[in-house]
Amino acid sequence: MIIELVLRVLRSGTRWKDLPSHYPSPSTCWRRLQFWEEQGAWLQAWRRFL
Repeated sequence: MIIELVLRVLRSGTRWKDLPSHYPSPSTCWRRLQFWEEQGAWLQAWRRFL
């Protein structure tokens, strides 16, 4: 569910605090996004996509 939220924010430009309440907390999603970025997960996913 967090990946869905992160992609929604990245695609639409929605502010983290404006997301629907049925998602996990915005701070949790932000930390997860930062962790994935530090680990190179987004770059790896992009390369596999291509």
